[in-house]
Amino acid sequence: MQSMTTRLCRVLTQVILFLIIASGNVQATPANPTNAGAARALLAQWQPLTPTNAGPGARFDFALHYNPATDKLYLFGGRDNSQVYNDVWALDLADLANLTWQPVAANAPVKPAARHSVAMVVDDAGTFMYVATGQLSGGATKDDIWRLDLTTETWEELSATAGPAPIQRYALAAGLVGNDLVLSHGFGSGVGRHNDTWRFDTATNRWQVVVASATSNPVGRCLLDGVAVGNTLVMHGGCSNGDCTLDDTWLLDVDSGVWTEVVGDTKPAGRRLQGLAYAAEQDLVVLFGGQGDSGTLNDLWGFTMSTQRWQQLASTAAPDAPTARHSHKMIGIPATANWEAGVLVYGGRSGNSALNDLWFLRLTPTQPHFLPVVLSAR
Repeated sequence: MQSMTTRLCRVLTQVILFLIIASGNVQATPANPTNAGAARALLAQWQPLTPTNAGPGARFDFALHYNPATDKLYLFGGRDNSQVYNDVWALDLADLANLTWQPVAANAPVKPAARHSVAMVVDDAGTFMYVATGQLSGGATKDDIWRLDLTTETWEELSATAGPAPIQRYALAAGLVGNDLVLSHGFGSGVGRHNDTWRFDTATNRWQVVVASATSNPVGRCLLDGVAVGNTLVMHGGCSNGDCTLDDTWLLDVDSGVWTEVVGDTKPAGRRLQGLAYAAEQDLVVLFGGQGDSGTLNDLWGFTMSTQRWQQLASTAAPDAPTARHSHKMIGIPATANWEAGVLVYGGRSGNSALNDLWFLRLTPTQPHFLPVVLSAR
């Protein structure tokens, strides 16, 4: 009887404590603040999306960018097994039931030469797209920069007045930082692998050196991916002269020009041609796929920016998940009236086949997350 009474008292105490917390009379704080930033286990749930039309079709090595102001996903260029493209497509995400790809600037009289593996961003207002560098169908690499007015659907080359520019290159890391295009590393035909970083100031339409080439920078590489998180460019893996499946992760503070290497025992296996995207709600850089020493990959990893730690993510399996692939693109999208926050993945290459599938990645905790509370009077 006493044991039953004791258990009943404990239950009542927990109920009362819950009601007190809900009423706002106590503060809930982590009992051990040093563990407050520990990575939470996440479940990755894939969902295939089916636009109403073919749109860009199957391709790889294209560029992808999401613009929150217009709620549109933009795609430029890339290639399939027979040709290289210079077209632009937009996918309006406002209507989930009728996702439709729309061509942009299809009839523009002047446009960049067809290319793949470029640096591309859309400015915050959704007014301009910027495309720089890339590789042409014949193998030549470019050092030019173009701007597309998304309202008038007209292209303009800015190279002549942009000042000293990055040496020709393709297959690099790039992102939008402070409304500017930032690019780093890559490979130039007849030049080799780079390890410098540049910023195109969209207010002045001129290039600026962020980090000049130096042996203290991350080793020169190509066939990598990068993603901008605030003023930080996150870069992972790629192909260097001595190792074509690098496994290192680097963070560049674009404002200060300082590189920092992430150190940790848990990390993705070395690879090239992987996809990276930033899921802001989880503060997570998500990595999927690529080519490793064992072949084409379909594993999924998350890098928490606040703790600078990698964790492998549990994922649904094929056919309820994308097949192993490389040379695809990923982009994080925020929660909107129409969407949950998550990551979109499009296209890529599997074996000898170019892909045209579109997937949404939802990230949720695998179990409820409870924090111990410390009572304090208000």
